[in-house]
Amino acid sequence: MIWVLSTVPMLVPAQIVAFALNSSIRRVGLYRIAFFIPNITSTVAIAIVFGSAFSNNLGLLNAVFQGGLFTRHPEGFESEDC
Repeated sequence: MIWVLSTVPMLVPAQIVAFALNSSIRRVGLYRIAFFIPNITSTVAIAIVFGSAFSNNLGLLNAVFQGGLFTRHPEGFESEDC
């Protein structure tokens, strides 16, 4: 019941946005960029966080793994020697 009350009212604004982004209004590219920027920035932010966490030099998780807490052999998560 909660799914119906939260999803069904969102279908109308979603359809309006979809038709607006698909129409031939002025500056539709700007609207598309403004609509998709949150998706792109969150993906980049997650990539940066995981990249820094598993960094060979200063990565916190890599330091925990190399410190022998879980394994005795150090792992190079960002190295190309797989």
